[in-house]
Amino acid sequence: MYKSANSLIEPITVGRSLNTPYEAARFVSLIPFERRENPGGEKIEMWQSCHTFLALGKGDVEDHAALLCNLLLGFGLDAYVAIGISINGPHTWVITRSKLENKQISIIFWESLTGQRINLGDPKVFRFYKKIHCLFNDKRFYANIQVDDSVFNTIYNFEDEFIWKRVPYDKIDALPKYTNFPIMDIIPANINEIEITIEREIKNKISKYRKSI
Repeated sequence: MYKSANSLIEPITVGRSLNTPYEAARFVSLIPFERRENPGGEKIEMWQSCHTFLALGKGDVEDHAALLCNLLLGFGLDAYVAIGISINGPHTWVITRSKLENKQISIIFWESLTGQRINLGDPKVFRFYKKIHCLFNDKRFYANIQVDDSVFNTIYNFEDEFIWKRVPYDKIDALPKYTNFPIMDIIPANINEIEITIEREIKNKISKYRKSI
């Protein structure tokens, strides 16, 4: 049964198992890469669910990108899986977007196979990433309809419908979702709560001791 790529995306929270988005990127990059090919050597275009990917302990670049996007969404980032072209051909990676104080938009490219992060303003971006065709997460799907879809000349204002064609939000909400997203919190929740309580008590005791001196 075919499903939309959006069905593979769902925010995953990890408690204290991974403390930052950067640790999440490092974790995903450590999962072995395996290119899926048919007997003739042609790439098999098949995206696996995160549960299957983690159970197998290996996967293609699309699997890495989907998991990384899910983890970054779990950290509250505005993250998207991006599909386009790199210097090596068709490629999938992750993009995060954030607004700066001067109302400018910061775009970060996350390479799921290496954990590398590159700001759009860094010239290194254009040495590896060439074109961006579309991007999506659990709530959005945008197709790049700009005359020049090169990474360098693309405008990353996804809400502008003259340059990004979007799938209606209600259509995405109506799509069937996978129900077996993995629980990534390796440490049991009650242990986390105990650790937090102990830390709070230690801080309080230190604070009281310092005040008594």
